[in-house]
Amino acid sequence: MPNKQEQSQHLGQEMVQRQKLTQQQLLVVRLTELPLTSLEEKVKNEVIDNIALEEGRREDNDEYADNEETGGNEDEYDVNTDDSAEEYSREEMLEELGMNDNKSDYSVDDVPPYVANRSNEMNVEVPIGDTGSFIEDLMAQIGEYDVDEKTRYLVEYLIGSLNSNGFIEKPLRDIVDDIEIHHNVDVEEKELEHALNILQQFDPPGIGARDLRESLLLQIDRKLSQRPNQDDTSESERERRNLLLLERKVLTDYYQAFVNRNYDKIIDGLGISVSELRAVQEGVAHLNPHPGIALNESSADKVMTVIPDFIIETEENEIQMWLNEGNIPPLHISRNYIDELKKYEKRGKKLSTEEKEAYAFTKKNVDAAKMFIDAINQRRHTLYVTMKAIIELQREFFFTQDDDQLRPMILQDVAHRAKLDISTVSRVCNSKYCIIDGNVYSLKHFFERSRSNAEGEDINIREVKREIQRLVDAEDKSKPLSDEAITQMLNAKGFNVKRRTVAKYRDQMNLPIAKLRKEITK
Repeated sequence: MPNKQEQSQHLGQEMVQRQKLTQQQLLVVRLTELPLTSLEEKVKNEVIDNIALEEGRREDNDEYADNEETGGNEDEYDVNTDDSAEEYSREEMLEELGMNDNKSDYSVDDVPPYVANRSNEMNVEVPIGDTGSFIEDLMAQIGEYDVDEKTRYLVEYLIGSLNSNGFIEKPLRDIVDDIEIHHNVDVEEKELEHALNILQQFDPPGIGARDLRESLLLQIDRKLSQRPNQDDTSESERERRNLLLLERKVLTDYYQAFVNRNYDKIIDGLGISVSELRAVQEGVAHLNPHPGIALNESSADKVMTVIPDFIIETEENEIQMWLNEGNIPPLHISRNYIDELKKYEKRGKKLSTEEKEAYAFTKKNVDAAKMFIDAINQRRHTLYVTMKAIIELQREFFFTQDDDQLRPMILQDVAHRAKLDISTVSRVCNSKYCIIDGNVYSLKHFFERSRSNAEGEDINIREVKREIQRLVDAEDKSKPLSDEAITQMLNAKGFNVKRRTVAKYRDQMNLPIAKLRKEITK
């Protein structure tokens, strides 16, 4: 019996170790999502808060100089070079972080020292006027769904009914009454419910919820719907999905207990451990409680300054890429604290109570500094392999910057090539910009925008619009093509769209109807 008890205690210690790994990965996620200016501020605060973390490069050449430092020289990354595998000096660190399990073709150290700026000119700031308000962006997303005119009207009405948090406060029955009384439109509650379901598929996730609980569940469902890399059958992916399912279970069945912090009720009811509930708490804390916060932005705030995360230059048949590091300095662990830690460890059991406390304090700060440095390096690695994969998949576009050269590409394509989780690629592409020979693009620009139509078929909106433009340009102007004729020709080419969809896209492209395109020819 004593042996079994000891074994149980040992297993509990293993769980604590796994929780530490999760904290490291969570820090990487947070740093990856930060824009450059926020990252600079984060680094400054970390250096102030952690006395074991210092700016600048080491001057001494010891084991920590190689293993516990960020930054590199000022060489750039050449996309055309061979990226064959090498032996790296940080295998033990990679093993500890779970990063050398062949999830990627590149290790953290495989990132060339391109991460340093070539010069101060790399600190590029580009003022960009927003193309529309938050409401206009939601309205534009309707065009990505094949809906009839009445459903479109209802979705637009619901968008106009959103409160400052992005929620629908009024009961649907009351909204139905408002529409019928004030707008003289007959509508059934189930029709409005259908329109709301469409709105809730829009970005940002959680928009159109009727309360905070539903918004959080919508965000969890969006994460669950993301397809992982087809090669990723790792335990980490299963754990991620299991955690999301547990978060959903807690919010569905124990929402009030969760809000009121009645944790004992949740633990007893679900039969979970304290560490599992803590993981749920951290996961929910990173969801967005105010998906409609942009509704409160004034028009004056809509002009933003974009700082590109990647600087890309093309010349003849070569593409070169740098990571814009801004004012982020190299970081290393304090030599004094490393020496002090080694001194304590060398004495071992001979430490007094006061010395043990000093040792614990020193080790805590050194470990935190190491974790932060590793997270910064992993962020660079993640951005590097993501942008590298995009360049390789969209190579022709980077030379021409012609949208016609953009090949169909989805997040999974980049995740598969970079051998990263699709959720990681999504975080990078949703928040980062690049500048190509002076022109700024969001990374989202390189992906096809497609939605499913009413029959569940995928529609590549950009390609459909291109084909409509080609057909109109090539038509006989004395007998221009009707929307019905264009629809039939598109269907013959494999684009399964309806006539009203063609009409909608034609309107968005500012192309007149057939009779207004008719020209008198001799």
